[in-house]
Amino acid sequence: PYILVVGDKEVERGGASVRLRGGKDEGFLTTEVLVERLVGEAAPPELGVPPSGPADLPPSLDLDA
Repeated sequence: PYILVVGDKEVERGGASVRLRGGKDEGFLTTEVLVERLVGEAAPPELGVPPSGPADLPPSLDLDA
């Protein structure tokens, strides 16, 4: 689970300050990087998507399509 902090500064920069549920501060992540991370973590293992991002996502999950 993640905690996202989105205030005026984060909106201006196009992202969010991210913390893990255990309290670890992940710092600022752009919206693009955050979405890639979440897609990579949420994808079923059979898709072969690495946890760090959506490299070579199938067309049904390609965010840029």
